[in-house]
Amino acid sequence: GLTNARPGALSALFVSLASTPTPFKGGVLVTVPVTLTVYLLTNPLGSIQIPWAAWPAGLPGGTSLYFQYAIKDLAAVQGVALSNGLKATAP
Repeated sequence: GLTNARPGALSALFVSLASTPTPFKGGVLVTVPVTLTVYLLTNPLGSIQIPWAAWPAGLPGGTSLYFQYAIKDLAAVQGVALSNGLKATAP
């Protein structure tokens, strides 16, 4: 989930199978190379909650996925705020 972002902001959730931290819009994007991008809007409280029921089928045990949000925010450096990166590993 994402919290404390700008309310009603366009956000991109980047998902990657690797982490190669790279400078991006005045911050560091950890989800490089990006495998999947999902565009979402933050709610009126500046949050996004995505339910996570189960690992995607077919991912072998030990596979790591990396997640990070980029949020459009004119008050942020270069107009984009970045969330912390998150690593999840398949059981």
